[in-house]
Amino acid sequence: MFHFYLKLSLWTLVWCGVGVALLFALISIGVMPDDSSHKGAAVFVVALFGALMTASRLRK
Repeated sequence: MFHFYLKLSLWTLVWCGVGVALLFALISIGVMPDDSSHKGAAVFVVALFGALMTASRLRK
């Protein structure tokens, strides 16, 4: 069980990185303003969605 949580934690960090990269891409193309207060929420949503997808794959 520890192995599952370790892999899930590492994949969540990967998804946080994906969220940050997506955030910078959205800022650079002008979809999200640079001074937006929702930047942290956008990264959190991507990380949460990715962690849920990864958890469902790891449980199989």
